[in-house]
Amino acid sequence: MNLEPFKLERILSEWQNVVDIDLSSSGVNALELHELISPHELMALYHSLKLRYVQTNGPLPLRTAICRRYPGANVDNILVTNGSSEALMLILWEFGALGAELVELTPTYSLVGGLARSLGMTVHGVPLVEAQGWELDVDLLEDTVNAKTALIYVSNPNNPTGSILSPAEMSSIVRVAERVGAWVIADEVYHGAELDGQRTPSFWGMYDKLLVTASLSKSYGLAGLRLGWLAGPPDKVTRIWQYHDYTTTTTTALSVELAQHALETEREARILAHNRAFSQQQFQLLCAWLAHYPDWFHTIPTRIGGLAFLGYTLPTPSETLAHQLIQDCGVLLAPGGYFGVEHHFRIGYSVPHLADGLERLSAAFIKYYRS
Repeated sequence: MNLEPFKLERILSEWQNVVDIDLSSSGVNALELHELISPHELMALYHSLKLRYVQTNGPLPLRTAICRRYPGANVDNILVTNGSSEALMLILWEFGALGAELVELTPTYSLVGGLARSLGMTVHGVPLVEAQGWELDVDLLEDTVNAKTALIYVSNPNNPTGSILSPAEMSSIVRVAERVGAWVIADEVYHGAELDGQRTPSFWGMYDKLLVTASLSKSYGLAGLRLGWLAGPPDKVTRIWQYHDYTTTTTTALSVELAQHALETEREARILAHNRAFSQQQFQLLCAWLAHYPDWFHTIPTRIGGLAFLGYTLPTPSETLAHQLIQDCGVLLAPGGYFGVEHHFRIGYSVPHLADGLERLSAAFIKYYRS
């Protein structure tokens, strides 16, 4: 395998824990353990939890909790994975025969396209139209999908733009996939992060050749649990489970227990409401900052907590700019070029140190634009 470098993950891995201020994150601010469980619950785990292998496709109580969000699903529709990244990797491994083609809506999370190409797949991008609010060009999708298309990958809500497909756009994607018999991968990791509190409709139930991935990382602020899942037809989920046997085998016993707490109905609602309120507050701060520099930055307002995608008017490529900012002001941003859109960057705004980060960015950009 000629593995394509995962540039986004590399810059984050090298700098997230080194820079003074990390504004590259794609999820809401991480919860602290005491915000998830009580001291009594922690002590109960302390005295009872066995640090053993758990059921490799996910313990029954956890899969039961997950499948409740997918009407008509049962535990056989669910495979628990180490984050949604592993779920996506397992799907691509299953479909990665040479000659297969994947179509993805761009800009998008670069893991899927990069790994698909590394596995020998041909990847075609269908750009969302920024001038129309990152809207889907259905005609272009129709023209791009062909008889060789095995997979259509959709991030909804979208990473990095924070846009959300309309029900009509979702139906169009399903219709196009059905025409050629392609599978749809619906990456729904940002469900629950919507700033207006209106849950994004799931692709679940719209199509029989559908695989949905999600996790507790983005909307819940629980990325450190590394707990994700795949939902799909039982026969396909069982096949993909076999690949899981060759990768991480299972998730951790502690993550499973904490995930089950997070997915309790009342606690889940409380976590998401808390994260939404904080994101709304920080989003207003970001908007106020952008209003000071209308000639320098432009954006389609994100609809989700955690991330926003900003365009800038400097001629500097985004990767070069990201490294300049690290050196000049100690702030890390995610280069838009890594998502296939140059002269943009993704900013993780749902963090408590946003104001300090924006102040440093102001000083740096004032220098860049005046030089």
